[in-house]
Amino acid sequence: MIVEKIKSWIHGRVSFSASDGFPTRFLHACSVRKIKLYDLRVSSDAVSAAVDGADLPDLIDAADESGMDLKLTEKKGLGFLLQRYRFRWGIPVGLLLFVVLISVLASMLWTIEIRNLTCMKEEQVLAVLEEKGIRIGSFLQSVHCNEIEKELEATDEHILRVTVNLAGTGLYIDFSERETPQKTEKETEFANVYASDGGVIEKADYFAGVGIYRVGDAVVKGDLLVSGEMPMPDGSIRYVKADADVIVSTNKRFSVCSSSAVAVKQVARVKDRYGIRFFSIVLTPDKTRSAEKMPAGEYVFSPGNMEYPVGIFRNRTTEFEDTTVALSAAQQKLLCLTDLAARIREKDYFLKITAMEIMESQTGGFTLEANMTVRQNVAERLYFRPPVSERSPSDGAEGTEDPD
Repeated sequence: MIVEKIKSWIHGRVSFSASDGFPTRFLHACSVRKIKLYDLRVSSDAVSAAVDGADLPDLIDAADESGMDLKLTEKKGLGFLLQRYRFRWGIPVGLLLFVVLISVLASMLWTIEIRNLTCMKEEQVLAVLEEKGIRIGSFLQSVHCNEIEKELEATDEHILRVTVNLAGTGLYIDFSERETPQKTEKETEFANVYASDGGVIEKADYFAGVGIYRVGDAVVKGDLLVSGEMPMPDGSIRYVKADADVIVSTNKRFSVCSSSAVAVKQVARVKDRYGIRFFSIVLTPDKTRSAEKMPAGEYVFSPGNMEYPVGIFRNRTTEFEDTTVALSAAQQKLLCLTDLAARIREKDYFLKITAMEIMESQTGGFTLEANMTVRQNVAERLYFRPPVSERSPSDGAEGTEDPD
């Protein structure tokens, strides 16, 4: 249906009425000339219908042959529209100039986006592009992605790889940086292992140093678990970097509470402001908003694979108001359980929770108390330096000489 209407508009359609003659001879003359009649209406002395624009000369001949008085009531179509405005040269010239303007602007660079860059400032990257003649408003044919990649990779030693892509009228530059090597521990540093928490030892693996406690012993926070001072058979002391895994079973207690009413913010009003973007020109009714920061709600004109920086954007403002919400007992309990789970999850050094008991109470609010038995590794390494008089050349320090 729509396709037929489009075809009729392109070819043109003429509506007419014919009277004061011989309608039968008129219809016969139209049939002989193979004139296709649309929406035909016939009365005793009149005929009304519509024909294609190309059949209009034959229609006039058929009316003259049958003695009909022909009146054209309406002309529709592209050809008649152009004929009507044939002396108004400003319209086609304006359309032509608009097409030329869009084509020229679409062949220029309007967006430069730099992503994942931390080792240097974006201004330095823009300066490198400026030296190569690449800036907002440059023609796309002057942008060579491979050359830009090589140039930017050589600007800083921390840059591992640069990927440059040209999409539509935008230039997108992605950086991949080298990982900074972590500082290694000096071999001349020594350490003891202390207990970071108290409990009963269930498992003790000593990898270096002298272990002091065994399985089944109770320790408290701060106890020395492994000493970095190793006595040698000759009476000397060798300093090492003590290392161990000491698993203890200990009790933990958590308590969370929730009031019967909480202060919250609720949405009071949502307001949308719309603006127009035409390449680098941004027209917006919100004069306080920076035109350089485009909002997320942006819709651009993109026919096919080409994306034009022409479109509309939406700036949404949400206003909130303070209010108080009364919570039911079930809601209070749910909030307490959520807070309790979050607090337990923060303790990522728990290896396993072996037992848990939860008690609840409700006096002016809701309270949850959790008593847990957990297993955790309490071995904490602390570095030290031995006294200068006790260092040996093997420890990385100079030896001392006895005065004569």
